Amino acid sequence: KKIKPGISLVSIRNRQFDSTMIHRIVSKNIPKKRTFNIRTAQQSNMNRKPILYYFGDPMCSWCWGFAPTIEQVRQQFKDQFDVKLVIGGLRPGQKEPVDTSTKNFLTNCWTQVNKASGQPFNFGLLERNDFVYDTLKPSLAIVAVRQLADEDTALEFYHDVQKAFYQHNHDTNDINTYIQLLPKYGIDAETFRNLYASDDLRDDTYNDFAIARSFLISGFPALALVDGEIKRKVSSGWQSYDMLEPKINAALVSLE
Repeated sequence: KKIKPGISLVSIRNRQFDSTMIHRIVSKNIPKKRTFNIRTAQQSNMNRKPILYYFGDPMCSWCWGFAPTIEQVRQQFKDQFDVKLVIGGLRPGQKEPVDTSTKNFLTNCWTQVNKASGQPFNFGLLERNDFVYDTLKPSLAIVAVRQLADEDTALEFYHDVQKAFYQHNHDTNDINTYIQLLPKYGIDAETFRNLYASDDLRDDTYNDFAIARSFLISGFPALALVDGEIKRKVSSGWQSYDMLEPKINAALVSLE
């Protein structure tokens, strides 16, 4: 049965995955009794350019498909707004290895992403019986790099983590997957290890998840343009640059 883009496949795998150009959030493992500072990024950007919030997850396959699009957006609109990556929390804290049914669904989903975006996939990791699809660990790594460097570096590192996972089948549950990416950015491995293991970093990562919820984001990738107190939802789900450009321009006009 053909599914229209943006319509959730609610009957498959308990709503954990969606093959319609968007990945839906599985939020069972996100703590509810936490206090988050969801306005920090917006307030720190006052009197500067608007922010394009990119809500994504390093283990969201449609976000991997979206990587060339968001990079082109960042380059083409660099004078109009800053891009801020917000890690949304797709499946944080998962404990059980993926089962056969989920593997089959992921294979189908990754095939669709490849067909739509041209992004490469290596399916070898799905042949393992012990792989746990926990999105918290790569999320921690990306937020750590943001803190040790800056927003642009975090987005580039996010894409490197996606490439390591989807193209090279590196295990996202292994900290060495991230350590081996650090020399490119001049980040000290021991400093990274200490931050990665800290409770403060975990809180900061869950703060990203809370920001996504505050924008009513239910799946990835998604974009929202913010200028002070004004928020404009730009897109939800994978789109090519040609599809996305007029929507961004319309959002910019609406801010004037």
